[in-house]
This record gives sequence, structure tokens and C-alpha cells, in this order.
Amino acid sequence: MLVTEKMKAGKFSDAQQAVIDYICKEEINIANMTIQEIAKACYTSNATLIRLAHKLGYSGWDSFKENLLEEQKYLSSHFPDIDANIPFSRQDSIASIIHKVAQLKAAAIEDTAELLSPASIRKAADFIDQAGMVIILGSHNTLMLGDSFALKLGRIGKRARCYPPDSELRYNHELESPDVVVVAISYSGETVDTLRNVNTAYLASTPIIAITSIGDSTLSTLANVVLPICTREKMYSKISWYTTESAIDYVLDALYSVLFWKHYDQNLDLRIQTARNIESHRQAASSVIAEEETK
Repeated sequence: MLVTEKMKAGKFSDAQQAVIDYICKEEINIANMTIQEIAKACYTSNATLIRLAHKLGYSGWDSFKENLLEEQKYLSSHFPDIDANIPFSRQDSIASIIHKVAQLKAAAIEDTAELLSPASIRKAADFIDQAGMVIILGSHNTLMLGDSFALKLGRIGKRARCYPPDSELRYNHELESPDVVVVAISYSGETVDTLRNVNTAYLASTPIIAITSIGDSTLSTLANVVLPICTREKMYSKISWYTTESAIDYVLDALYSVLFWKHYDQNLDLRIQTARNIESHRQAASSVIAEEETK
């Protein structure tokens, strides 16, 4: 849940609500204000601001303010003037729809790239590199993305499988295996069936990589590393998962690429030689995609 959503959903004292109203009105303008200055502007005390931060789940005012400002910066950052939920109307031409969808998906990838840190991607890749088996948890449309990721990992010799929420994972104890890493995909971070499996892995101290939206969620609190994705879509009121799918697919590709890079020469040789040996019967009608003959 985003910080702003927490502030709207919670029940606060009159003094705390006055602080919330003030910072929601001022937004990024509070960046250079001290706690004393904000308290004075709200006719209250420093203690009120600290208690508000604690109530919202933060250790203190500074950590709350930093998180809030990061969120506001992201939500106000450049994004195409296209609604991520309803990107086109009945009046749009086919050409316009094609352009808007392309713009939206490209923006989702750029948006996600700004959220990802090299350190987080490296940490996630290290977990996968050290694991004997990668268990990918998805649901509905993310299952297809998870299956594609598992296929890529398999091509470089890494055992991986994507499981739906209603699988037998908790019965066959795969989540508790000492050489397993879990990659959990959930836009909301609150998908009930996925969280059941994640919680089993968490209790077994199995490393968990979460691919989810920004803000606090149950999934993000259980994960060892969080890879945030473009967070622009509503839960239900939308035409499709344009930005979410593009963002998740991009993160999985980035994660695969960093893993590939860790053993670059070995993986490249394995990938090419295996395909050459197994797919030698394939023919290409175009010289652009045809392979060069080897001597």
C-alpha cells in the first residue's frame, strides 16, 4: 500500500489529521522543511508528527518523510499523457490505438527501469545463481510470463518451473528445500493464494524474490529482495494489463540477462551450441534471420 493510501485509509487524531492534510496539500514542498517547521505550520508538536509516523508503520519521522517524498517523486514523474487504465476511446482510429499502446508499453519499461536498482537485481541474480531450483509463483496472466522466464533459465542449464497458486507445492514440500529460491510475481503484493506459498517459503527461510508494485505490501515485507515495477494501473477498472505485463516481462528479462552475464562465456557457448545441435533442421526464408554456415 502506498503511503498516501495509508494516510487516507487510517483513523487519526485531529492533530495528526491536520498534519496529513498539510503534507498532502504541500506535497514536494515539505522536502526542505524540518520537523519543527512542519509542526509549527500545523499548530502542533514534534511528538505528534513522530506518533503519526509510528502509526503509519515507520521507525520515525525522517524515514516516513523520505519514503513519502520518494513516492511523490515517482507518481509525479514524467509519464505519457495516456491513461494507463483506459488508454484509448471508442472514437480513436486504429492507427491511434496502435500508437498509444506502443507508447504506453514503452513508458512502462522506462518507468520500471527508473525504479530498479543494480544492487537489487544483482542480489536477486545471486540468489538464483546459487540455487539448484527456481520456483516461480504467478497467477492468471503472470503465469505465462513466469513460464517464459523458466524456459529462458532452462536454456542456460538452470532448473526452473512456474507454478499456479493452486499447485501441490505446499504438499510436496518443494518450497522448503534447502537449494530452492522463490520468485513471486504479484502486482498488488496481496494475492491470497500466492501469499500462502510465499509464507511457507518464508517460514522455511527460503530466499524470496518479489516482483511487485511500489509501496508496502505483505509480499514485499516477506521478500529478501524486492524488484519494483511500474505502478500506474488500477486493480480492476482497466482495459488490460498493458503496463503491468510489460513491466514484469522487462524485470524478468533484466534478471535473466544479469544472471547470464555472471557466467557470460559459458552461457553464450551453451546457448548457441545447444540450439545449433538441436535446431539444425530449421530453415529461414530471409537472409536477415538466417544463420551463417559454420565450417
